[in-house]
Amino acid sequence: MKTMKWLTLLCALVPSVLLSGCAPVPTNPVSLDEFNRVQPGMTVVQVEALVGAPGQEVRRDQDPRVQLTFIALNWKNPDGSVMMTSFQNGRLVVKSQRGLR
Repeated sequence: MKTMKWLTLLCALVPSVLLSGCAPVPTNPVSLDEFNRVQPGMTVVQVEALVGAPGQEVRRDQDPRVQLTFIALNWKNPDGSVMMTSFQNGRLVVKSQRGLR
């Protein structure tokens, strides 16, 4: 009987301990104000710090012949508004947005 109590307790505690380290997903990861503060030349780390959330990588291309890396990251809000960015060799080169407030 003691074994069943320990097993029940263990089954109840393990998921809560594992999930406690999960960061909450922001309800609106990006605003129009944050979009306006993002500037060409910023690094991915700088943009993520300004927005306060990591972007979702939607594309990555590399051309080792010319030492070129291209990364496209999006920050999408639950309402469908989105900030789209393109980084070349780690620096922001293009940004656009749709529906940010």
